[in-house]
Amino acid sequence: MKNFYALIALSAVLLSVSPAGAGSLTLLSSSDFTYTYRWRLEKLDVDTFRVQGRDYHNVDFANSMGEAQPGSFYLPYRAVTFGLPQDGRLQVAISSVRERTMDNIRLRRAPYLMERPAGQGDNGNESVNASWLETDPAYRFRDMYIQKLRINPLRYDESAQRLTVLEEALITVRIVGDTEVRRSFHAKGRMDELYRNMIINFDEASAWQIPRPARRLAKTNMLELKKYYTFDITENGVYKITAAAVRGISGNDGMPLDRIRLYNNGGHQLSFATNQKLYNAPYSQEMPIYMVDVDNDGFFNNADYFLFFGRGVNGWFYESGRADFAYQMHTYDTKNRYVLEVDGSGGKRMTPEDIPDLSNPQTVDYGTFRFHYEKDQYNLLSSGPDWYGYRFFGTANNFSFDFELPAREITGKDPTVKVRLKGATAIRYQQPSSTYYFNMSINNAVILDNLRFSGASRVDATRQLPLASLNNGANSVSFQYQGSDEAAIAHLDDISIIYQARLTPLNNLLDFFSTMENSARRYRVSGLTDASDWQIWNISDAANPRIYAENVSPQSSALYVDVEANKAPREWIVFSLSKTDIPEVNDFSSYTPE
Repeated sequence: MKNFYALIALSAVLLSVSPAGAGSLTLLSSSDFTYTYRWRLEKLDVDTFRVQGRDYHNVDFANSMGEAQPGSFYLPYRAVTFGLPQDGRLQVAISSVRERTMDNIRLRRAPYLMERPAGQGDNGNESVNASWLETDPAYRFRDMYIQKLRINPLRYDESAQRLTVLEEALITVRIVGDTEVRRSFHAKGRMDELYRNMIINFDEASAWQIPRPARRLAKTNMLELKKYYTFDITENGVYKITAAAVRGISGNDGMPLDRIRLYNNGGHQLSFATNQKLYNAPYSQEMPIYMVDVDNDGFFNNADYFLFFGRGVNGWFYESGRADFAYQMHTYDTKNRYVLEVDGSGGKRMTPEDIPDLSNPQTVDYGTFRFHYEKDQYNLLSSGPDWYGYRFFGTANNFSFDFELPAREITGKDPTVKVRLKGATAIRYQQPSSTYYFNMSINNAVILDNLRFSGASRVDATRQLPLASLNNGANSVSFQYQGSDEAAIAHLDDISIIYQARLTPLNNLLDFFSTMENSARRYRVSGLTDASDWQIWNISDAANPRIYAENVSPQSSALYVDVEANKAPREWIVFSLSKTDIPEVNDFSSYTPE
């Protein structure tokens, strides 16, 4: 993926620092990580400027920030940063709203770098800033998790030339997550002084500082210099390695079970967040396996086998900084290599998941599923890891493709569609810039309507798709593109669709996601065949899967997964030892570390 944002993110955080006691936002009460503030708009300033013989207005207020993208209005906002526990998030609400309107206000859209093609004007009926409050995604900044609340006190109706102003309101902010974690804050440098001014709830949030692992000068734990066996995994799933397969590659038969060890770092490429241990392991980690000793003799022989969850390098990985799953298209490889040791000791085995004791959970028979489309075909600079897909060029170009979703009944909320596009002009110094216009539909339902951007911009667009417009089976995506000139070039980066569907296994196998919810949930998995060896694993961390349930029998063809309120999203896999067709690994290569 194309995530070269470390310096940009740091700059954005530094620029958004504002004292917690700024006059426009006053803390009224604080209890159990719930804060109530009074918002008052201060120093509203409306001035007039003249462009090409027409008068326009510029609007601003105290402690504001913001910018206008080409073709949009400048409507400043107030940003406030909150500290969070790991995997936490903000819940916000607004009440006691006092607003007023100002008529005959004419705002001017920010200009484009190039003229628009004839006949492609702005939508004169646009109403801007529909919500008073917005929250940005939570992310990790150094050793703290933070999330920004945006207060949008200005709404503009272009057709009526009317500005609506939020003059006063009560804003309630609740922090959900593992707030019981308490640590002493340790300043580690001058940058830590920034926190007190940046984080409005620093006095409480300081207890959620992420501890740094102790630094040791001991030798890094590497693989011993001896013979191992490797194999590659390209697709996510449960895999089996039998005693017969181990005997075939090593000649060993009947070794004690604990001699079998498996190593892998989970399939994720090294993270740009170099201070995180997750996805930055300094050596090959041992991952736990699920051992099945069929004859219960303590030796790996005869019909014995072990299972493990194998993950490909392209797929959905949990990102703690986002407190959600994100898709990775691995930049450097297409296969995830595993290392098998057959003469070790103390092999790591899967351990049980802590099952919560829930009171009156909400039972649902649907979960979250994810689809991703991405083709890495073009490298714009002919160097580095920045790759993009289908190329739109010239003044007009259309592109369509079909995709299939599994045959499960789609239900629940409207699906979310995320589209990323990239402009390919002005990427080099003094290169001319073009403007691009995109329409996009899924099964004839409009997703993008005259989306417009310029130059080398990268655009992330998130839209809701009507539930009835997504099919459990064949679907079609269509793009219509126009460019401002013959030299215009833009690319499709990727498309993600996040949707909900019934929790019914296909071929006795189900892989689904649970989401962070305000109340406890009990996920009902139905349509299970009669067997007493059904398994449920938590596979959120591919390098450390855990057992939620093992060797259980369905009741009325159903099993249940309980998830506490305000828990981070998780990935689950449900399968049967006897009914599910579990692929076996038989293709090994010998390997000796150098």
